[in-house]
Amino acid sequence: MVPGEFLRVIRKDLGDVLWGTMFYLLLVLVLERCPVRVAAIGAMIIVSIVEFLKLYHAEWIEAIRATRAGGLLLGRVFEWMNFASYAAGVLVGIILDWRALGRGR
Repeated sequence: MVPGEFLRVIRKDLGDVLWGTMFYLLLVLVLERCPVRVAAIGAMIIVSIVEFLKLYHAEWIEAIRATRAGGLLLGRVFEWMNFASYAAGVLVGIILDWRALGRGR
């Protein structure tokens, strides 16, 4: 793998990891007493819905995806491997939750 391609893969996968982490932490912060398991499952459900939404190509949603914000939020291309990155992100969120927010004690 050439260095440029390696950086592209890292950048893309890192974004997916951060996406999973973000939804886990959002659920934990919004639902203060939300158990870790529920937040993890909820985050995976949300990111899975967004990922499967990439398979839907109606005109109205393609118009949203054509914008910069819409492309970032909804994505463009469905990829099964994204689920591994999302799960890694949720795991990062759990670790942050335990360490930084002190919920693991």
